[in-house]
Amino acid sequence: MTTEHKIEQIIMLSLRPWNENGKNTHVTSLNDVHKKLIEEHNFVGICLFADNITSTAKTVAFTSEIQQAAMNSDTGIPMLISADQESGSIYRIGTSTHTSGNMSLGATRDPKLVRKMGEETYQSASSLLMFMR
Repeated sequence: MTTEHKIEQIIMLSLRPWNENGKNTHVTSLNDVHKKLIEEHNFVGICLFADNITSTAKTVAFTSEIQQAAMNSDTGIPMLISADQESGSIYRIGTSTHTSGNMSLGATRDPKLVRKMGEETYQSASSLLMFMR
């Protein structure tokens, strides 16, 4: 890998609202500018936020587009795709189980409840991953 590729491999992108024809639009699919950016660089990944995630099916299509663009880059390295999903007030994946925030969960002082919430979060994420395969 070149030095430039190595530097790009430590950068994670975020595709936030895009101004198109004077109107901000949520990025839920790649336009030509996004594709070119991903294909011409070898960024390690992308972090999705609430405005990128509208439904499971659209998210699957969007992440597939992202991976295809990454595979078309000169290194052909797939991207790490993450989501800003912390639960509580940071709740991005609408198809996952909504839980209380970490502060309120910690205030219960109940390790069994914390474990249950962790298991629920895992189940929600893994069901989305199964759908993506």
